[in-house]
Amino acid sequence: MFKNTLLCLLSISFVFGQTTFMVPMRDSVHLATNVYLPDDTAYGPVPIVLNRTPYGRNAGGPIRDSLFAHGIGFASQDTRGRGDSEGKDSLFFDNGWGERRDGFDTVEWLAAQPWCNGKIGYYGGSAHGIVGYLCAAANPPHLVCGFVAMAASDMYKHAVFPGGCYRKEQIDGWTNLNGLTHMRDLFVENYIYNEEWDRVNIFTRLDSITVPFYHIGGWYDTFLEGNADAFVGMQYSGGDGARGNQKFLVGPWQHGAWNTRTQGDLTYPANSLWSPEPLATKWFAHYLADEDNHIEDTSAVRVYILGGVGDTIEGCHWEEFSDWPPIEDVKDSLFLHFDNALSATPDTVDTFLTYYHDPSAPMYHTGGRNLLSVYLLGLGGAGPRNQIWQDIGAQGVIFTGDVLTEPVKFVGRVKAKIFASSDCVDTDFMVRIEDVYPAGTAYLVFDGALKARFREGTDHEVFLTPGEIYEFDIDIGNIAISFDTGHRIRVGIASALYDRYEANPNTGEPFREETHNIIAHNNIYVGPSYPSRIVFDKLPEARDEVEYELSAGWNLLSYPFNDDASISDVFPLYIPPAWGFDVELGGYITIDTISTGMGFWVLSPSDTTITASGSEAADTTTITFFPGWNLIGGPIVSVSASEITPYILPPIFGFDAESGEYFIADELLPGLGYWVLALDTVEIRLP
Repeated sequence: MFKNTLLCLLSISFVFGQTTFMVPMRDSVHLATNVYLPDDTAYGPVPIVLNRTPYGRNAGGPIRDSLFAHGIGFASQDTRGRGDSEGKDSLFFDNGWGERRDGFDTVEWLAAQPWCNGKIGYYGGSAHGIVGYLCAAANPPHLVCGFVAMAASDMYKHAVFPGGCYRKEQIDGWTNLNGLTHMRDLFVENYIYNEEWDRVNIFTRLDSITVPFYHIGGWYDTFLEGNADAFVGMQYSGGDGARGNQKFLVGPWQHGAWNTRTQGDLTYPANSLWSPEPLATKWFAHYLADEDNHIEDTSAVRVYILGGVGDTIEGCHWEEFSDWPPIEDVKDSLFLHFDNALSATPDTVDTFLTYYHDPSAPMYHTGGRNLLSVYLLGLGGAGPRNQIWQDIGAQGVIFTGDVLTEPVKFVGRVKAKIFASSDCVDTDFMVRIEDVYPAGTAYLVFDGALKARFREGTDHEVFLTPGEIYEFDIDIGNIAISFDTGHRIRVGIASALYDRYEANPNTGEPFREETHNIIAHNNIYVGPSYPSRIVFDKLPEARDEVEYELSAGWNLLSYPFNDDASISDVFPLYIPPAWGFDVELGGYITIDTISTGMGFWVLSPSDTTITASGSEAADTTTITFFPGWNLIGGPIVSVSASEITPYILPPIFGFDAESGEYFIADELLPGLGYWVLALDTVEIRLP
């Protein structure tokens, strides 16, 4: 399309090695683009790192100089309608794969120039990063790799309407600051997810992304979920070249605040400081300049484990994983109780707690994954902030766990499953996770939100029947935190965190067409029939090895239960009968008790969590059951199957509860059952 591009461009100026071009798009609009080439290769073809921005193109600073040292050029472009670029400012909607494809066209134009060798990388954070994700999903043939920090990958979910709740602080604040208030009309008109949002949602075309990306996030950043979801999506569902080649790094930062130790009300150790330029340069040097620096061989995931600031704990440090969430994670739950407690088991009596939400005087937020770190209206701010006013307010309820006797590490994704009702046809539910320090001060870790009318999906509305009890699944998000010994975990539930989210008037009327407000009275239900809880990925503490005696023939590795235990005692919610496997008979039998070394099947009506006690205190294990049949398996951390092959005949078979099928297992994962075929009676020890 642009083979004769030199006839189309206007070379405006040469200033300190800078060349400014007006780059043509497919609709004849021209975008202002600065190009910087290394001095010693100014007239030879070099790879180019592209940055596209609505904030005014720039010289690149440290990243440009670092790239020059590796023979890589740098280009910065004003997006459509911004700075010196022509056209109508459409925010991000012309940067993807629609009728206009500004990112695609720019990459291909750069690649066709005589001073470029045809290799293009993308670099940028925040708004720059959003257009980078969209560019990759447009699949320009000459894009080789990307390095994106703190950016949404699905504008509806990650930026404008998470859980269907409007991010007022972020969207109204940012559009006001950037002269884009006209874009809010588009958001208001499309508050129900529709194909308009497909244009700015990379998950509609993950298989079109074919290049490796380094994804950078912050635990207190507004777009953390955008980076996390992009990593997971591209890593497992991307096209050839992207799948399996992604990297993910997350630090303890607010939006772009990696150069300061203070985040919100907390100050982290010096190991929290970071700079993107060295890592980005190494990334581009490998993929664009063919340098054999082995960055592709580093761990796929590197995250900062948040910890109690000022405490001597295992938190506040970096850890590396091969996957996200880490494959060694186990699912666990903390249940809400009527006495405002939080524990590993459900309450014993079905009951509820009540709070109200007044849209004309809503509960205000303090801190969180906000874009604007400054305080608004004297309130708000970003990051981990003291939740005293939220925790004592009547417009919400809190649940606090016991003082921890050992650290508990949430490393992965956290969700809330809340049974609730309202006397209104619509309301919001917002769930906060807090770290309560020994002195009693509670700091916000993060929060999640759900508009009740969107509980079945944000692409359609289903209003509440007042008084009816519903189960709400609320995505709180990804985290890596060690709640230390002496701390407590707290869950707060409310129906407003204003002005982080726009207050729901509870009327069910179309967004921003409301004619009045209604005070909502909302109930949170707890007990065996309504096990409201948070469900989290937990990184287990190191545990002793478990010894198994395998008989000749097939063996099912299972939990080391104390002698015999009644199934109804272990799992009171199961649907009888339970099934065990009789090795001698070679078939399944109905069972009432479970014995040491026995594997068995339990049918569960819903997902829930139980605790299985072994012969030693260290063997106590939490098991998560999912709706349907569950195979109870061995409490082991991840271990390669090859480590036990001296004792067994391959292959090893695992069972996939979702598909209901067996599979050949290359490694043993926690919480799964495995069949192994032994040659003779042998003993093995697994971690």
